[in-house]
Amino acid sequence: MKISNKVIVIILSLLGTTTAAIMVTGIKILSYELNPFIIAFYRCLFGVLIMIPFMIYNHPNSWKTSSIKLQLLRCTINVYSMISWFTAIATLHLETAAAIGFTTPLFTTLLAIIFLGEVIKMQRITALIIGFIGILVVIRPGFIPLETGALWLLSAAISFSFVIIIVKKLMEKDTSLTTTFYHMAFMTPPTFLIALFFLG
Repeated sequence: MKISNKVIVIILSLLGTTTAAIMVTGIKILSYELNPFIIAFYRCLFGVLIMIPFMIYNHPNSWKTSSIKLQLLRCTINVYSMISWFTAIATLHLETAAAIGFTTPLFTTLLAIIFLGEVIKMQRITALIIGFIGILVVIRPGFIPLETGALWLLSAAISFSFVIIIVKKLMEKDTSLTTTFYHMAFMTPPTFLIALFFLG
């Protein structure tokens, strides 16, 4: 029986969400002993090491990218986004971090309308509004002090929304393998340099 593309997307989304939850939990545990900058570096480094065999197996097409400038721009923004995200996770309760993290689809939708000219239907607008209200209920601005970690996570969500838009543009010509590899490869050197200041 042939599985439809929608089912495949749902399955992959669930797998992605599950692995992301595992990663966030790991980051929280590691943050008790390691600086977020160091965690960010090792995440990129091990990502590159895992991706290299796949890149070699798919040689030579996997090494070609349609826009090296967009890849660099994406990684530059994502270095800030990832470090902000890791810093926030280290200081916030995970349920609060998860709630604020849901602002990313809100920002991404707005950016998709502005930069990609996408048109969204009323059902999606309604879902986004309800989601935004839910986030306000969790963080309760004005009723409880807005934590520094919450501000870090909001800035991470906004910056990561730009990353998603750039990825969508890159994926028009590049494969997911190529985009993922360059993502890790370009972020490893700057995160390494930053991590050096927090060793010891």
